[in-house]
Amino acid sequence: MNNKRPKTDLNKLKDLYLNTNLTIKEICKELDVTFSTVKKWIKRLDLHRSEELQKQSFKKKYITREQNLLNKYGVTNVSKLPQVQEKQKQQSLKMWKNRTSQEKEDLFNKVNNTKIKLYGSTKYNNIEKCLQTKLNRYGSSSYNNMEKNIQTRIKNRTSGKSKEEQELEQELINKYGKENVQKQVRLSNRSALKFDFVINNTLYIELNGEFWHNYRPFNPNNPQHLQEYYSLKEKGNGIYKAVAKHWRYNDPRKLKFCMDNNINYIVLYFDKLPNNIMDLLEEYKEGQIILTYKNNKLTVQRLSKA
Repeated sequence: MNNKRPKTDLNKLKDLYLNTNLTIKEICKELDVTFSTVKKWIKRLDLHRSEELQKQSFKKKYITREQNLLNKYGVTNVSKLPQVQEKQKQQSLKMWKNRTSQEKEDLFNKVNNTKIKLYGSTKYNNIEKCLQTKLNRYGSSSYNNMEKNIQTRIKNRTSGKSKEEQELEQELINKYGKENVQKQVRLSNRSALKFDFVINNTLYIELNGEFWHNYRPFNPNNPQHLQEYYSLKEKGNGIYKAVAKHWRYNDPRKLKFCMDNNINYIVLYFDKLPNNIMDLLEEYKEGQIILTYKNNKLTVQRLSKA
């Protein structure tokens, strides 16, 4: 009978895995054992981390990986390296350039047949299995947790209405009455420009959160602003292209429309909504005003006489 005790400190392993967000590699260093040893004992002891710790650990792992790549290659993903992109291009040419049309068609048919065999669909989407998995995990085959969806979008700043916009809406309703506060007002049926709030048809208000409006008004005469605009467009992500469009085109058009038509207009750039927002709106309710509130400091730019 073999009574040899394992060298791994199992109590410490349990504590590190279940009560910290350390990655597996970091746990290996703490215990001075190999990666495979830690994985083995996690499986044997049937240890399961909480969902929150698991997310933190994954996030930490990817941040570390990106930092290592950045230090070694100057990029956060090896696919951004010119030599890797060139290799992928050459590999693609090698695979497809010298193939006949019939060979390409045969290859596509083979791929589709494999998908049908494994998943029952050429679209690689086993609907029945997908619905059953949602039902098992979330109690609903539709997996549509709207409350969580909205909170996540607000947290990630991808929601149609920000927390600050909701707060200001309530403040405006309390002061002017719901019937006198219009929200998301479009200039015309054909116009893409919308104002966040219109009060009594006499005061237009726009809330420009930092990220979606690039932190400040666009100045076409500023070379740095033009460079930032093209940099945002070239990132290739739909979100950054939207930011570029809002910043360079939509925001200046709204301002020009109000100035040309002598409409009272306040546009607020903010990192957080100031506590005295209603006092500011009352003080600067005439003319066209840009208010920038950042790091608890207010900057006022009056574009026309009150």
